[in-house]
Amino acid sequence: MGTATGDGVPSRGSVGSTDWKGESACNHGDLFEALDGLVDVVVSNPPYLSDDEVAELPPDVQREPTLALAAGVDGLDVLRRLIVGAWEYEPGGLLALEIDPRRLRGSDLARGTFGDSKVGIVKDHGGLDRVVTVGLG
Repeated sequence: MGTATGDGVPSRGSVGSTDWKGESACNHGDLFEALDGLVDVVVSNPPYLSDDEVAELPPDVQREPTLALAAGVDGLDVLRRLIVGAWEYEPGGLLALEIDPRRLRGSDLARGTFGDSKVGIVKDHGGLDRVVTVGLG
């Protein structure tokens, strides 16, 4: 909905400039700790590179905060936290997570938590598996 500012905080002005007519909020915090109650939809582009892969990135990308790029030894640390925390979402809601196509184990984590019938994969324009969706509730 919004764009992130340099410190990762969504820009309230960006949310206000969309065609969205529903209720929305911009909160800042570590994943779920910033949420006040249940939510209907969570869309995330979490960090999904391994610590070793971050060290191999081009210098201009390495200038980004490590927190925005690295997700542990296998690149799945943040994804795991999002999937486990999804039990707090509003029944009937949606979780959508961008993934690295090389890490489709992320979709296996979601299937193991929510069941195969609730998990989907969305391909990017290049035909690669890019987003894991989970129907909640």
